Amino acid sequence: MWKIIAAAAATAATAHGLGFGVGAFGGVALPEGDLAAQDGRVIGYGSLEGGDAGSSAAWGGKALASITPALGVEFAVAYHPNHGTKNWEEHRWLDEPKLTLVPITLGGRYSFAVGTGRVYVGAGGGYFLETVGLYGGWGAAESFIARGDVNINAPGAYVAAGLTYRLGKLELEAGPRVIEVWNKGEYDYTYEVTKIFPPTFETEVRSADIYKGFNDRFINVLVGVNYYFL
Repeated sequence: MWKIIAAAAATAATAHGLGFGVGAFGGVALPEGDLAAQDGRVIGYGSLEGGDAGSSAAWGGKALASITPALGVEFAVAYHPNHGTKNWEEHRWLDEPKLTLVPITLGGRYSFAVGTGRVYVGAGGGYFLETVGLYGGWGAAESFIARGDVNINAPGAYVAAGLTYRLGKLELEAGPRVIEVWNKGEYDYTYEVTKIFPPTFETEVRSADIYKGFNDRFINVLVGVNYYFL
């Protein structure tokens, strides 16, 4: 009896376009912008040449809900593990900065049928956990080593478009997503300084104000697969 009721409910939900699923995706994140602030400083430390951020892999997962065959919402968490810097030239004592990004977003999408698949457009917003790792040494024989992260966490938005193709409960998806992190402002940089020459290995914690005078934009080219329970 319960199986019949559950089957009837699932059939009715499908007929009205209701559905719930989860998905996984991966691809490449291409930055638009650089790691140098507008005043020529690299995250607060002097001037540098070749500060454009490099590409990174990107992957993540999401939960999806469809309200009608055309309208749906999604919650997604992604990870960009390693944006280096293109054409990096060694800057005083600073090693190449590395940027990581964790977008946490909620948005909606509208889709329409094209042949046997569907085309969608979407938009949304969220919070972006952005970290720039700095590491380097200075002084005679690099007698001091500094290491720390600049945590640039800020809100942002995205727009997306793509194609989907349904195979039963599975759905294949591909398309670009453009995200904008609204991270203009001043941020705290807390770092450790270790004295290694003479080898006392004394460590102290210092802090500085880091000015970042631009937003970060990334173009993500992604493919993924979704599974719908309904």
